[in-house]
Amino acid sequence: MKNLSKVERIKFCGVPIDILNEVDIKDTIIELLENNEVNQIVFLSLKDFIKARRKKNNDIKMLENASLVIPTSKVLIKGIKNCGLPEAYRHMPYYFILKLLRILDEKRKSIYVLGSTIQGINKVAENIRASYPTLKVVGRYKGNLNDFEEKNVLTAIKKSSPSISLIGTYIKDGNKWIYKNRNNFNSGIFIWNPQAMRVMSGIENSPSEKKWDKKDETVPLFRYLKFVVIKNKFKKEINNEKTTKI
Repeated sequence: MKNLSKVERIKFCGVPIDILNEVDIKDTIIELLENNEVNQIVFLSLKDFIKARRKKNNDIKMLENASLVIPTSKVLIKGIKNCGLPEAYRHMPYYFILKLLRILDEKRKSIYVLGSTIQGINKVAENIRASYPTLKVVGRYKGNLNDFEEKNVLTAIKKSSPSISLIGTYIKDGNKWIYKNRNNFNSGIFIWNPQAMRVMSGIENSPSEKKWDKKDETVPLFRYLKFVVIKNKFKKEINNEKTTKI
């Protein structure tokens, strides 16, 4: 993965997290579209962060190879700040994806949608065409793939080379699915976000930005304790590194 000019990657407790300012989103997306690589964007929740810390195998490798790792938890943002690292920014996945689609529409790019019911995926394609008239839908397929269907879908994505592949609800462990199959793709942006697929298919209403902004304000005790343990451990790691350098 090449470094992005307007994105700073930090490591918080060994987990890579990208610092992407709101004003730099458009330039960063355009840079991803032009780098001729397979670009996975991962939205990192607190749960995903803790999981990656525990396993330290494919989860970490996937995040290290992702083009963007975007934090979605206030707890992570606070933890990063409290540890004296550069200020990080929290982005709401659904509205981040809408911004991305607007940029793709402006650039007359293409999209492949995958991972809903048959009716749902048709509705997603229909809504994208209505909302983004110059964003070409080059393919669509339902979720819950058997081995034969998965092989055909991978071939279809490779042949159509969409600018973005948006993957949803019925592709289990979608982020891992993208990472596992990365060598089967050409260039493009790949995002797994079940909520976006549910909203675009009409199954779920658009999420409230106000409610999301308040999320994690009152952190449940068990999460807070985990956060404190992680923060303290990270501070010890920093002190050890400083001692070693001295």
